[in-house]
Amino acid sequence: AGLQYARQLGERPLFWTASAGMGGACFYEQGPKRFGPFIDPSRTETVYDFGPSLTMRAGMLYYLTQWLGIFLEAGYARSFFFDEFGDQNTGGFQAMAGMRFTLSGKNSDMGEGW
Repeated sequence: AGLQYARQLGERPLFWTASAGMGGACFYEQGPKRFGPFIDPSRTETVYDFGPSLTMRAGMLYYLTQWLGIFLEAGYARSFFFDEFGDQNTGGFQAMAGMRFTLSGKNSDMGEGW
């Protein structure tokens, strides 16, 4: 779940966006069983953790049609784990690029402005 603010730049269908989101993060790691500094490759150890995740991003959105747009965003994401990975840094830079589809809603004509 999240929020997005979009501000139009000029008369074109180009928008600067700022986004904030919150969700869940799952971390799963599987490897050989450890015994102190030694490992036993014949046995498997599985570590699993789940926790909340937050993200803040800014970017650009350009509408190609009323229903289709392309976007490029960058920002910071951070996950908080409380069990197995509670002491590890699980945050960092995030970049996203893609297409955005409008599934429903009332849109004005492209020539009418935004």
